[in-house]
Amino acid sequence: SECGDIQTIKNTARLLSGDVLKVENAVKNYLEKGLSYPKAREAAIKDYASSSPLTFCDLSCPNDVLAIEYLKAANNMKMKFKAVKRKGSYSSLSAERSEDVYPSAAAIRELLDKGEVEEAKKCVPPSSYPVIEYATAHKPQQALLLDALGKDLKDIFDVTEGLENRFKKGVERAATFEEAFERIKTARYSNARLKRIALFALLDVTKEVYVDCVKAPPIYNVLAAKKSALPALDNFDGEIFFNHTNLKRSANPLAQLTAKAQEKYNVLLGGANWTAELVE
Repeated sequence: SECGDIQTIKNTARLLSGDVLKVENAVKNYLEKGLSYPKAREAAIKDYASSSPLTFCDLSCPNDVLAIEYLKAANNMKMKFKAVKRKGSYSSLSAERSEDVYPSAAAIRELLDKGEVEEAKKCVPPSSYPVIEYATAHKPQQALLLDALGKDLKDIFDVTEGLENRFKKGVERAATFEEAFERIKTARYSNARLKRIALFALLDVTKEVYVDCVKAPPIYNVLAAKKSALPALDNFDGEIFFNHTNLKRSANPLAQLTAKAQEKYNVLLGGANWTAELVE
């Protein structure tokens, strides 16, 4: 998290749980003024914080927001959380880099968009170089995303209130995904939600598929393991997979969706299907 303080995160999670009427009313007021939901929530927290002795997270910080959601989701579970302070930059890598600063994916994409490929390579392990070079040279994801968004999206999960029509109009005459996205987005719909819908469209995640995945038992993809530690997997409640083929053949909708995502990734970046590495 950016704040690095678990009590601050807990304070904010409580405010966003829906139990504090003052905050809920403030969110509604800001929504009526035309703010997007994330911005309205951020403004409501700032209003509340100005008259409170407690500390609260800055909701413009993505990892704090993620930490808050973890705490909200685990509200009735016996879990203990510890906050680890994040080091790094989100939107810019203009400052001199040091070994203890880790740039975000957004910052690396910013470098790639500027054509600064060599600088981007300094931020990732050498095994990622082929991915960067291929994606920078070809950008095939643009065509795949545009094709997915041009389909009938009314049955795609999280598409509501005629949003499919807005996507269809945005894609018309758009040369790139970014151009289409600029036409689609509004203050009413957060960027994160619209991009998730684009991913759902790419993977054909319909409302029915989403419900099936929520009901399905969990799955575990083993990337690597010591053979002597494999018995520990018996404690896992769900299906365990060691390779892409078995993942694809499973009747579990989560496994099928994961396999489809891997195959799309392979189409884009020419990767090999995953197989777990088992070592002595």
